[in-house]
Amino acid sequence: NKKNLVYNLNYIKKCVGNNVTIMPVVKADAYGHGVVQICKTLSKYDIKGFCVALLDEVVHLRNNKINAKILHLGVLEHKFNPILLDPNLILTINSQEDILFLNHLGKKHNHQFRVHIKIDTGMTRLGILKEDIETIKNSLFESKFLIVEGIYTQLSSADEDDVSCTEIQRNRFIDNSDYFCSYFSSIKFKHFTPSAGLLKNKK
Repeated sequence: NKKNLVYNLNYIKKCVGNNVTIMPVVKADAYGHGVVQICKTLSKYDIKGFCVALLDEVVHLRNNKINAKILHLGVLEHKFNPILLDPNLILTINSQEDILFLNHLGKKHNHQFRVHIKIDTGMTRLGILKEDIETIKNSLFESKFLIVEGIYTQLSSADEDDVSCTEIQRNRFIDNSDYFCSYFSSIKFKHFTPSAGLLKNKK
């Protein structure tokens, strides 16, 4: 229902204000709603980008003339795919191996990759662990082929009544993002709140 979709978007815009960028997560065919139709509809309402989990999803959107920036949230397979060189694609750094792989491709193809750093603050699924932060920072700082544009984490319990876990993750994220931002002035985006967390905080 496009009318409901636009209503929900406008409601979220009111909740977050004008200084927050909204990038809808449209993985898994927009959770079964039809990714092309969803993206084309939202693009008419000042949505500048989307998030997906797979590179195949990026290819599908590009083949359907969705040219907005796309943040790839998933695991980066360490094999070359031409879509990686898309100038409007933003990749997630989850590990030192990701950096080494992209540095290799960057040198080979004379390409700079736009990246966001993902921090594991307690979800224990993906992201940089505390003990690896210094190594990751040094590798990114030395790289000529990676432009760090953002940093984020994933909350494990944003929709639960008990907010203790969320607060722990929030504080860890603030500490880590402040640390990285002190080295990378290129970081413009910090993000960790899903829709469930946003709506719960508005109750």
